[in-house]
Amino acid sequence: MHIVHKCFETAVILLFVAIVLVGLGQVGNRFFFNISLSWSEEFQRYGHIWLVFLAIPIGYRRGAHIGVDILMNMLPDRYGRWLVLLIDAMWMLLGGLIIWGIQPLLRLGRNQISSGLDISMNYVYFGLVIGSTYLVICAAERIIRETILKPVEAQ
Repeated sequence: MHIVHKCFETAVILLFVAIVLVGLGQVGNRFFFNISLSWSEEFQRYGHIWLVFLAIPIGYRRGAHIGVDILMNMLPDRYGRWLVLLIDAMWMLLGGLIIWGIQPLLRLGRNQISSGLDISMNYVYFGLVIGSTYLVICAAERIIRETILKPVEAQ
């Protein structure tokens, strides 16, 4: 799984760099040559969608999302572990619901072409599927590590 995590992190970095470079290119072209890149705004917008949905699981896996620790600190360890398991299951459910909910949009996107990039909108929407699938994988990995592997290590 380490390789998969590194691939997603690298993809997020490369996508962010591409968005910044395209934005700089657009500003430079307008300022110096008074020419607008017709596709740059769409690339940045759709790249941002991909960036968000690929970065959500990375933040979740690293524990970087906002959490309410006060409840966790008030609970005994036994109940705190159940709360963590419930939270992880909710993340997994969220990923699954996004995958399930995006299906009608994917069917609709087959027939839509973006005006600036001239690509099928399925390529844009598929970022939600990839990011949500990775979220489900990260949540499953965390649940397995906390419920199966940790109790074995404690013995």
